[in-house]
Amino acid sequence: MAMARADSSRAASLAWVARGLCGLLGLAGLAGLVLSASARVSTPFVAGEAAASLIVVASAVLLFRSSRGRDRPVAGLLPGELALDGAFLYLATTAETFHGQHAVSREVGVAQFAIVILALVAGCGALVFFRTERRDARSVFAMAVRGGVMLAVGSLLLAMAVGAASGSTFHLPDWNWPSFLELTVPGILVLIAREEVKRRWRPGGHPALASLGNEGLLVIGLSLMVWGSTANLTLGVDAFHIGLRGDVIGAGLWMLAAVALLARRELWPGASATSRRSEIAVAVAYTLALTVFVLGERAVELGKSPTISIGHGGIAGGLAAAAVGVLVVMRPLTLALDRGVAPAP
Repeated sequence: MAMARADSSRAASLAWVARGLCGLLGLAGLAGLVLSASARVSTPFVAGEAAASLIVVASAVLLFRSSRGRDRPVAGLLPGELALDGAFLYLATTAETFHGQHAVSREVGVAQFAIVILALVAGCGALVFFRTERRDARSVFAMAVRGGVMLAVGSLLLAMAVGAASGSTFHLPDWNWPSFLELTVPGILVLIAREEVKRRWRPGGHPALASLGNEGLLVIGLSLMVWGSTANLTLGVDAFHIGLRGDVIGAGLWMLAAVALLARRELWPGASATSRRSEIAVAVAYTLALTVFVLGERAVELGKSPTISIGHGGIAGGLAAAAVGVLVVMRPLTLALDRGVAPAP
């Protein structure tokens, strides 16, 4: 009886979380609509911002409809994917307003950037509630998409946090479609492929080989994403036109973090355990290694040794908190729910 009450209480808590995510997504979408209508920008950009905002609102509606009326909220893959797609589209259409290309104040630009971050985090939160009872090819692929996308978004948020902490002045993101499409998107696809490989590839008698292959895909995917996002969001240029400028300290940090990520299943054997505590510990270790990884790769790309600017600690801290929420809270919670383990209250 006590266990039934505990399960009911936890399910009710999850239901409130799902409703809160619906509210956050709806708020982000409506705020985006209001800002797009009030800003004096050209019609194509207004249309793009409005379309992105409506996509985010639609994700809130779908999440609410698919998760209500159950003991434990269950949603499809679509609400979270729509929210994330809308967030990236909104970022792409508002990036030009961030740098004075249109008659929009910096305050409006900051508000639009905050909307993007809110939609990214809430979109990952919606993916937490994706569940499937089937184990056919389609459902396994959907679970791989969810895992890869959550890892990619959390890593991009952490990369933005490192970027905010590395500059002498804080610049709102730039946008460059070639860098995004040629590097960031392929990096995300590699991370999705890695999740698929993890679920399907079980080489008998060679666990170390499987681990090395999985983590190798992780390092490749992250390298592509960080390279693309640095050129896209920091420089606003095509990464292939500038190449890698090089930095010895950065290269050393990049290689050290890459080795740590490659060997993490051996260094942190708790990764294969089933307890939530070990999963969170591994997620924290991954986040720390990824921070060093991003610092090193950014330095190699920009040709500047890693630096930290304390003056932007608030902005960097907010972005880092968003990244930690996705990587250290949402992903372990998702794995716990996949196994049918109720999370601790």
